[in-house]
Amino acid sequence: MSSDDLLQQRTARGAFWATIEVWGVEILQFLVFAVLARVLGPGAYGIVGLAILPVLVVNVFVMQGGWIEFIVRNRGRVVEQVNTVFWVVVVLGLLLAAAVVASAPLMARAFETPELVVLVPWLAICPALMSLSVVPAALLQREINLAPFAIRSTLSVAVAGSIGIWLALSGYGVWSLIVYEITIPLVGATVLWTAVNWRPHARVSIKHFSEAIRFSSSVLGERVIALTETLGPRAAIGATHGAIAVGHWTLARKIFDLSADLMQRPAL
Repeated sequence: MSSDDLLQQRTARGAFWATIEVWGVEILQFLVFAVLARVLGPGAYGIVGLAILPVLVVNVFVMQGGWIEFIVRNRGRVVEQVNTVFWVVVVLGLLLAAAVVASAPLMARAFETPELVVLVPWLAICPALMSLSVVPAALLQREINLAPFAIRSTLSVAVAGSIGIWLALSGYGVWSLIVYEITIPLVGATVLWTAVNWRPHARVSIKHFSEAIRFSSSVLGERVIALTETLGPRAAIGATHGAIAVGHWTLARKIFDLSADLMQRPAL
């Protein structure tokens, strides 16, 4: 079988698994959201909607910072390059997680929501977990091996949703959503690491470090602007009308986004 035939087969399988991932996750998210929204109401969603703001900001620099594209575009498997990106992103994830923790008192005062002092530091776990998924995700994308992504997305929402619903029904309130948010990147990182043979070691390169930083800087501007447009309304509502208003806005936006995604997604 020629290399072109193999590439076509990989592409076809990738499209199939991408569709499974999209539809499976969207449907699961909608079901989990419907149950949690019914049990918890807008108050809990509003508080977590504010608490997760700094996590969504730092996620741009971790998962969307261009690190995956940097590895994927280089077809040759350079050991030092992959290791360098891994350690850069992990250290970045830890530093940004510390920044999220430090932001908790400021956010509590800015939004007049004392609960944020306790909740935000717990959500700071998410950037550290997300950073662990970057290199495995890049290696799988470079091989057009998308089945692990479908498994990751579906399993993480299923596990996180099950735990979150159980906690909500048990009366844990806002903590149900906190555990849900932490469980998703935890399960996701575990699945991706089981799907790749690569493991990190200490071989790094200043050359690849400089190249990765330059590439990341070239793509971050547009993504930060897009994030500002997305999170701006939530922050403005929280500052002017409080957490419950954010909850109502979050619930309405979530219903719209999930419904629109389900209508727009193609099926194979």
